[in-house]
Amino acid sequence: MIAAGGGRAVRLRTRKSAVSDRVQQARRRAVALVPPQPPAVAQGEVTAKIARYLAENPLTDPTLVIDLDVVEHAYLSLKRALPLAKIYYAIKANPSPELIERLAPLGCHFDTASRGEIDLCLSRGVSPERIGYGNTIKKQADIAHAFSKGVRLFAFDSQVELEKLAESAPGAQVFCRVLVDCAGADWPLSKKFGCTPRLRSEEHTSELQSRLHLVCRLLLEKK
Repeated sequence: MIAAGGGRAVRLRTRKSAVSDRVQQARRRAVALVPPQPPAVAQGEVTAKIARYLAENPLTDPTLVIDLDVVEHAYLSLKRALPLAKIYYAIKANPSPELIERLAPLGCHFDTASRGEIDLCLSRGVSPERIGYGNTIKKQADIAHAFSKGVRLFAFDSQVELEKLAESAPGAQVFCRVLVDCAGADWPLSKKFGCTPRLRSEEHTSELQSRLHLVCRLLLEKK
């Protein structure tokens, strides 16, 4: 809101404008981190670095060549667009150690789907606080392994999986993968992940919470 007074405009701050200011400040900090985008990338062409590599290293077999500068720019651009969000890179998309080492210092979080991916991130200097175990079907031993390494964020989409987490990762944070309509998606996962409407219902959630409290109490009694 702008009010005129004494020959000059005075900005009257409101709660909404204060929140907006925080978002803008976060966005400005992120913008300052984003390096200039190479013109070739904007045009969808091969970057100069990749072109030079291909010229110096003739390839006879199918090979994936990645310019890590482009990866960094893509991450920072997304961070700029979503300044208040924590961005997780799914290791299964490309588990190259060099890629993880480039993203880790930028503050990137990592979504893992196995014990091996968790150990890979840790071996490259990623703190366990920035690792999530996003696979909804996990072995009990792998849950315990992740928890022992300091991982505290786990996904679930079934009652059985949540009970395993209560036993092997007590006190951890969990998030539920919800079944949604993926019509039109380039890579639909609705047949692989997602809980049913009943698991999401308030009545079933209350029932499940009571069962989890019982599991936790039994575990404490065993100790």
